[in-house]
Amino acid sequence: MLVCFALWERAGTHPMLNLGFFRERRFSIATWSVSLAMFGLFGALFVLTRYLQSSLGHSAQETGLRVLPVAGLLAVVAPLSPVLVRRAGTEAVVGTGLVAVACGLWQVASIAPAPGGGRPVLR
Repeated sequence: MLVCFALWERAGTHPMLNLGFFRERRFSIATWSVSLAMFGLFGALFVLTRYLQSSLGHSAQETGLRVLPVAGLLAVVAPLSPVLVRRAGTEAVVGTGLVAVACGLWQVASIAPAPGGGRPVLR
């Protein structure tokens, strides 16, 4: 589908996405890194909510309350990102964000059920 989309956009007179943007290395790397981070975050959110509901027996509301701090943190940090970019630079902010995402995904991936069905523990 991605190849079909690219061919369609190339042939069109008014493309939705100018594929020429991808010739710039910084744009391509940024796009791919954000895409991979979002893929990982959405996958982890899906698995985490299923784990909280199916394995630990939480209700949908209890699961939502346990995941709510992630949304709260994003709501607080997102408006601060332009300020941080002006002070520290794009590379430092993006790099720190990607490292934080990787650390969070690693932590979620290292959760294992406790023996005997107790509370989960970090491996």
